Amino acid sequence: MDKSTDSEGVKTEKGVTDNDVCQAIRSFSGRIAHDFNNLLTPLLAYPELIRADLPAGGTSRSLMDTLEETAETMAYIASRLADFALPCGRSKHPICIDDVLQQLLVQLNETDASVGITITPLQQSGIQLMISHDPLAKALKAICLNALDAMEGKGVLTVSSDELSVGSPIPSPGGEVPAGRYVRVSVHDTGPGIPPEIREDVFEPFFTTKQMGRGTGLGLASAFGIVRNHGGMIQVHSEKELGSTFVIYLPASKKAVEKAMLSSESLLKGKETVLLVDD
Repeated sequence: MDKSTDSEGVKTEKGVTDNDVCQAIRSFSGRIAHDFNNLLTPLLAYPELIRADLPAGGTSRSLMDTLEETAETMAYIASRLADFALPCGRSKHPICIDDVLQQLLVQLNETDASVGITITPLQQSGIQLMISHDPLAKALKAICLNALDAMEGKGVLTVSSDELSVGSPIPSPGGEVPAGRYVRVSVHDTGPGIPPEIREDVFEPFFTTKQMGRGTGLGLASAFGIVRNHGGMIQVHSEKELGSTFVIYLPASKKAVEKAMLSSESLLKGKETVLLVDD
C-alpha cells in the first residue's frame, strides 16, 4: 500500500495516522473489557453461593476454588484492557505527586509481594501537576509491582520524584520525550536486571517472562499506554545484577495548576452535600 509521512515524521498507511490506530485499538480494547466484565459477573458471584451448599472437604470445593481464582485472573486482565481504553481527554485535576506516591507506597507495603523488600520512605517534593489521578496511580502501581516481583522477596525498592527541564528530545520506547518541563518519577529496584535482548519488549501487550498463570503481560503495557495518553513517556535503564530503573516523564503545566488551584479556593466550602455510591 502507498505510504505517507505524518507531521511527526512517522510513516503510516496512506490516510491513516498514528492517532487513528491508537483510537481504534483503544475502542476495541474497551469493548472487549466491557463484554468480559458482563460474562464474568456470574463467574465471580456464583462460586461463593455454590460453595455454601457443598459439604466440607472433597474435590468439589477445591474445583470451586480453582474456578473462582481463574475468574479473578480474568477480571484482572479485563481491567488492564480497560486501561487501554481510557480516553486521552479524561478529566484532569491539580494533584500533588507526593500524595499519589505516598498512597501507592502504603498499598505496596500491604501486599504479599513486599514481604522481605525494603521500601524507602518518600522524600517530599511538593510538586503539583495536572493529571488524572486513578489512571496515574494504576500505572505507577503496575511498575512497582513488577519491580517487587523481580526482586523475589529480597532487595530495596526506591520511588522518587523531581522536576526538570528537557532541553533537547530524549530517545525513548515508542517515540521521544520532547523538549519541555517535566515531572519525573523514578522507580528503582535492586533485582537481577532486565536482559538487553528483551528490554525493548517489556511494554509489549502480553509479553511476560513469568510462568504460565503468574502474569498476564498487561501490567507494564497498560502503564505505558496510560503515561502516553497523558503526553508522557517511560524510559528503562537496567544492568545485570544491579537492578532496573523505570523513569516516568509527565508534562508539567505550572500555569494550569495555579489556575485550577485558584479556582478551587474561590469555591464555597463547608456547605456542600457529598453523595457516595458504591456498586
